[in-house]
Amino acid sequence: MKTIKNNFVLLIFCLSFATGFSQEFKTQSSEVFRKESNEQNFQIAFASPYGFMVYSELEGHRMVNGGVNTIKLSTFDQSMQRVGTQNFELPMLGNRPADLRKIVEQENQLVFLSSAMNTKSGEHNLYAQVYSKTDNAVGQTKILGTFPIEKYSRSGAYQIAVSPDRSKIAVFANMPFDRKSKEKVKIWLFGEQLNLLWKQTAPLQFDSERAYREKIFVTNSGQVFLEKVTDFEKRSKMAYLLKFDGSSSEKTTFSAEKFFPMEMALVNVEGKPMLAGFFWDGDEAIIQMNEDEGEENDGAFLYDLSQKKLIGKHLFPAKRQSNVDDGKIDYNSMKSLKVVDVKSIDGNIYLTGEKQLRKSEFRNDGSMEIDYFYTFGPAVIANLDTQGTLKDFAPFFYSTNYKNSNENGSLAVLDFNKGLRVFSNYKKNGRYDLDTVFAEEKVSYGDPEGYNILPSTVKRVDNYNLIYYLTNTGNGYYLNKMTW
Repeated sequence: MKTIKNNFVLLIFCLSFATGFSQEFKTQSSEVFRKESNEQNFQIAFASPYGFMVYSELEGHRMVNGGVNTIKLSTFDQSMQRVGTQNFELPMLGNRPADLRKIVEQENQLVFLSSAMNTKSGEHNLYAQVYSKTDNAVGQTKILGTFPIEKYSRSGAYQIAVSPDRSKIAVFANMPFDRKSKEKVKIWLFGEQLNLLWKQTAPLQFDSERAYREKIFVTNSGQVFLEKVTDFEKRSKMAYLLKFDGSSSEKTTFSAEKFFPMEMALVNVEGKPMLAGFFWDGDEAIIQMNEDEGEENDGAFLYDLSQKKLIGKHLFPAKRQSNVDDGKIDYNSMKSLKVVDVKSIDGNIYLTGEKQLRKSEFRNDGSMEIDYFYTFGPAVIANLDTQGTLKDFAPFFYSTNYKNSNENGSLAVLDFNKGLRVFSNYKKNGRYDLDTVFAEEKVSYGDPEGYNILPSTVKRVDNYNLIYYLTNTGNGYYLNKMTW
């Protein structure tokens, strides 16, 4: 193990009218290692003072292993030394390998959810495999959802939602497209041990389609909500909220005059489930969108699900700009904002959104290979109180572009040392940055030039001044821990 003395030393300075106070951030890094395949993406779980786990997916290749997708689990101690590794395979449905859909980290276990379809068996299944930290083993595969299919072009779709406290997992299935019928759905709700709490089959009063603009949420108490959009590209577009409880459903109109919800996330605010996100104000008949600029966003909102009420709707300041280094960010560039993070802390709600775009193009070399292009940023954090009143907007970061890899894109938001800290790679000279937003104590740091952080891997140990994360430079990767 090596200590990066110059590159990763961070100092916190207390903003005080009296004496200055500084606190040293110490970061250690493991020896360099490399990916087993270009598609391998790392994540950290079970972060503790005694170590952590790194898991990743190794996509199958039909010429090597029949196409089976494999999960690799590696355990490390507090000095970032590997103490164990094991692999397990995702299920197969006939000769069709399951694709990983979602990983849910709960106390002492990881739930790996994957899906597969096969027209020969006429099934579209959702599977669960649970790794137990206590047993250090993966249990038997369980089928959480299934429905019949006849064609891959009419195969239906699964959505998965996890409650804010991670005690509930909701599985929502759209039945295969049928031109002559209404939309049909199946819903299953599971507890922490994947025990079935309830299931429901419901015909909806919407025409069946091949693809839907829908998103599901599940509350800590087990209510499942579906945000349903109809006619999105037309003047007649509408947004609805549908609530399911296992035996009945209820529909509420979500959109309103000068308010059309775009991206959002569920947050528990002092015991109340709320949706926090971004909206379009409806000044134009059609929402403007294109592949290069993205969809229009005009502000942030807060919706109380218990009251069925929009309690906060706030437009971005029309001409306000934010100074970032030697330039400015214009709110007009805040398009296609994805909710990266939402936190409820001491009467404050912090909603983080980031512009995210993805497009693909065939290469010009005649190979029929495809290049993928990713855009991240700019970003904004909206600070609201629990009543939906706006306290402030904090826009930051320029756009950064990546080709054929997005693991260094986006950002991670943590709450520590009296403020929000944002980890990202937005600097143009190839270094990662620890920015300070809505904080009493500002942060300055050494120059970690040449290293890029993997924002999705950033994990803080609860109740400890300890953070684990991965960095890379070129094709070399490092495990890191930060203490203060």
